[in-house]
Amino acid sequence: ATNQLNIVWDEIDVKEIKITSFQGKTVKSLSANGVKGDLKIDINDLSPGIYFVNVGNTVHKLIVK
Repeated sequence: ATNQLNIVWDEIDVKEIKITSFQGKTVKSLSANGVKGDLKIDINDLSPGIYFVNVGNTVHKLIVK
């Protein structure tokens, strides 16, 4: 990903979406209360590297170029 991250989820109760660095530091935290399973996140301010996106109980790897 380079500029924007599109997150889509189904049938899980998501209150918050967190992006953490490879070292475990939270670099972005967004409230997802009231959002219906689709959220676009601007990632222009993230340095290139490996991050983890926490959505509910799932974690996905994100590589920022």
